[in-house]
Amino acid sequence: MNLPRRPGMHKTGLALLFLLFTVLFGLRLHHDLVRVDDAFFIDLRNRITGTRLLKMDTTPYFFKWNMSYPITLYDPFDRCHIKNNMTTAPPSLLLLMEPLAPLSFTDFCKWWIVLHYLAFLIMTLAILYCFRGPPAPYLVLIAASLLLLSDPWRDTVYKGQSHFIFAALVACIFLVASRRNQYRFLYAGLITALLLWLRPNALLLVPFVLVCRNMNRKQFIMGLGSGLLSLGMLTLALGHQQYWFEFYETCRLWLQHSANETPMPMCHFTHTVEGKTFKRGPTTLYWQSETTDLFRLIRNQLHINIKAVHLSLIFILTYVSTLVISYKRTVLSFTGALLTGILLYWFSEMTSPILRTTYYYVEMFAVVLFLAANTGRMPVAGKLLLLASFTLLFFSSFPMNLMFSEWCIIGCAIIMLSRKHSL
Repeated sequence: MNLPRRPGMHKTGLALLFLLFTVLFGLRLHHDLVRVDDAFFIDLRNRITGTRLLKMDTTPYFFKWNMSYPITLYDPFDRCHIKNNMTTAPPSLLLLMEPLAPLSFTDFCKWWIVLHYLAFLIMTLAILYCFRGPPAPYLVLIAASLLLLSDPWRDTVYKGQSHFIFAALVACIFLVASRRNQYRFLYAGLITALLLWLRPNALLLVPFVLVCRNMNRKQFIMGLGSGLLSLGMLTLALGHQQYWFEFYETCRLWLQHSANETPMPMCHFTHTVEGKTFKRGPTTLYWQSETTDLFRLIRNQLHINIKAVHLSLIFILTYVSTLVISYKRTVLSFTGALLTGILLYWFSEMTSPILRTTYYYVEMFAVVLFLAANTGRMPVAGKLLLLASFTLLFFSSFPMNLMFSEWCIIGCAIIMLSRKHSL
């Protein structure tokens, strides 16, 4: 006998679960702010120096520190014998970080932690708003709570990475596309333009959206075009166009360094910078990040001397063939097309020679929450893969647990995309 569901019970249960999530969220945020001195924030350091250099109208990408410069421009992890430095964030992100530039290193780190958690909250609420009917909200909150406790989240916070921006903006695109607003694809195009400005290689998503037939393509192109035009005009008004050329040049050099596995000793390493220590102690928040790119897996684990160009060819063939298949699928929705583009974007990072570690997983948080919300519509295989991906997240003793977790997510997404009217 099937008893009717009581809306009051659903709302009460959801409120309790949301309260538990809020408590966990607050505890994690408080913990990270209190222990800011115990984390290294090694990747945030080059973003800080890059932001300060940009504010001084000096190249953020080819600046080399020496004793004649102030300590505020010093990155202890800069490498010798290469002409570029460790800064790889685009000029757009450095520009948005400028209001924090006058702060001390420690205060900068605190604000960066707050921005991490604000982005996580936006991402979670956006996916929750997309799926209001049970059991989706429960599953999203449970998944979000687990992600808050995962190694990838700790890694991105304590190293001061910026991959949370991609996940938050992707979640916002999912949100506006799911609304009944007649201009939703215009808004999706505008957010996509902002995403491309802050994460240029996200351009890989756009062709999949453009071949989708179940959307207002004209609206999306108008939003994307007007957004990029406005951001381009801002770049020209600020005179930052040369920094974009330098950004692409330093990315090219880092691809070259990584493919050739160039030895890069540190130049002027010291244990203390602006009152913050980089020396390990008994309370230091540190663990070994997992390498999750195929280039190093094949070379170091399988001992096959594969070249970066071989993986590039594999990616190009996979990308083009998937784009053709997406074009022929007349039932593919906007969210399905976007999800396909994200998977190929993810695969591009996997096949790149650039070192890919634990914090990259954070870029897929929005996808993980999206899949969790759709668990009720998944076949058993998809549910098992999603469950396996979460299980592997917390088994760091299992060899390459994060890489296997990623592939489980990819498999789950492919199963969802292969079903008609699934998204």
